[in-house]
Amino acid sequence: MRAPRLRVSLALAVAAILQGCTAAVIGGAAVGGYYVGKDERTAVQIAEDAAITAAVKARLIADPDVRAFDINVDTYDAVVLLQGRVTTREQRGAAERLARGTRGVRGVRNELTLRRR
Repeated sequence: MRAPRLRVSLALAVAAILQGCTAAVIGGAAVGGYYVGKDERTAVQIAEDAAITAAVKARLIADPDVRAFDINVDTYDAVVLLQGRVTTREQRGAAERLARGTRGVRGVRNELTLRRR
């Protein structure tokens, strides 16, 4: 019983840190309760999606060819949504490949657009 709670807490903390979510720092328990009350997913699904988001973002940051800070990553029911603006088609493709290769991802919606130079 203790291990699942720890995993959920850890996943939420990692996602909050990587996404810069100050609300989780101010009231982590309240934020989790808010999402569970406003979302059809269970708390475990929300935590798993947050962990996927964090893992995808970490992979994007680690790749020197991708401008990760120009890409917003959201996950719902293990489907990753990539939004933002990139400078090349190669960056757009690399971001999608990295997201698809992340453990737990069932699908990717790539809505990245090309920025005009």
